[in-house]
Amino acid sequence: MKSADRELILDVMAGSAAVLAFVAFIVLTQLYHGHHGLQVETVGPTLYLLISWLVMAYLRWIGSRKIWRAAQVWMWVSLIVGLAVRYSGLLMHLKGLAITAVWSGLLFSFGLWASFKSSPSIWSGLRRIVAFLPALIVVSPVVAGYWLDAPIVWLSTDSIQQKHRTATIVLLLDEMNSKSALGLQNVLEKEGLSVNFKAVQAVHGLTVEAVPAIFSRKKFSGASPCGLDRICAADVALDFSQVSVERDDVDVVGFFHPYCAMQGLRSCQRITMTHDFWDLDRWKCTAKIYPGMTKEQGYKSCEERLNSSTVELREKVNAAMLDAPALKSGGVLYAHLPLPHPPSEGTGTLQDQYLRNVQKAEALLGQLIAKLRENNIEPRFLIYSDHPLRQALWCSTSSVYFDVPCVVKPDLVDDHVPLIVAARSDLPSIAHVQSNQQVFDVLREWLNH
Repeated sequence: MKSADRELILDVMAGSAAVLAFVAFIVLTQLYHGHHGLQVETVGPTLYLLISWLVMAYLRWIGSRKIWRAAQVWMWVSLIVGLAVRYSGLLMHLKGLAITAVWSGLLFSFGLWASFKSSPSIWSGLRRIVAFLPALIVVSPVVAGYWLDAPIVWLSTDSIQQKHRTATIVLLLDEMNSKSALGLQNVLEKEGLSVNFKAVQAVHGLTVEAVPAIFSRKKFSGASPCGLDRICAADVALDFSQVSVERDDVDVVGFFHPYCAMQGLRSCQRITMTHDFWDLDRWKCTAKIYPGMTKEQGYKSCEERLNSSTVELREKVNAAMLDAPALKSGGVLYAHLPLPHPPSEGTGTLQDQYLRNVQKAEALLGQLIAKLRENNIEPRFLIYSDHPLRQALWCSTSSVYFDVPCVVKPDLVDDHVPLIVAARSDLPSIAHVQSNQQVFDVLREWLNH
């Protein structure tokens, strides 16, 4: 093989490796969350690679003298494409479009300079960095996760037999403020249940961080998937397949996290969003509202179109919870619900939609109690949230979906989440609880009392 051809192949391989490594991380994240459909983040880079390879092959076939230079420039462009797939949305959210553009421009300029001015030995070293560093960034957390996770017994065997059929319902209401929980208490009290309430701190501000932190009692700042069932952060990891229960009456319903990988569950339903690959309107809308792009009123119908998937997901999760075995024969039910998490059906301000979803949560709680009463099951409830409503985040990333301008409402500002326990008697103490990271301690104490 000629030296020029060898250099050409190495440049193409390095650029391809940069794109594929970062796309692999996106694929891993999608699979962790249960999204098996093709996404714009993966389809776009894949088409880019295929078209680029065809162009390179054509230039080589016609014998262009500048093919090797084109391959060098393409390698750096490919690195930027890979970085954009992995980090641009986060960078634009944190620093804005201007900083992201400057960062990309500087990287691209350095690549052009290196392509035309660097010596063969320097270029060879840069090529190795582009070929291996992105893959190392993606693979290293996955490898580290195997050593960091440890088995967790979530719920041990109940030491006392229940005299009557009892269902202990654990509700994780996603993004519920402590100030918004009064209606839930009223629903429980109207059904004749004794209620204890406390506003507690949220261990983290994001679902992806809070849920593993609550299960493991460890901090998960900056958490991200590092396996199909594993999530990692810094020096900790939680593998849901290493979480087990020793009781034979535990049901789980949820979304987002791979709950059904847990061992020993009586039943589990994990609901995921469904997307039609051939839905061209969805692809067009996704491109229009790509994170960081200017939000205009004209895009509102697109945002509503895309968020209809969230509404559909919510209905499926709610239906699965109401069909859980615990509501028919007793036991323990853990349900992670996308309520009052925005958006809601219809239009309106962020405040309007959030409050509508709070009311939906209250109505759903009433349905739960009615179902238990219908089946002669004694109810016990432990209700909490992962984090408060993130108004600033919603306004900055999805403001077009809500009536503009999207502003932070003081009435909905909260830095605490609710902790509610309710039953006809024998309520557990929650006076000592300071954070939602302690909720499973309360649950285990209650179950074994």
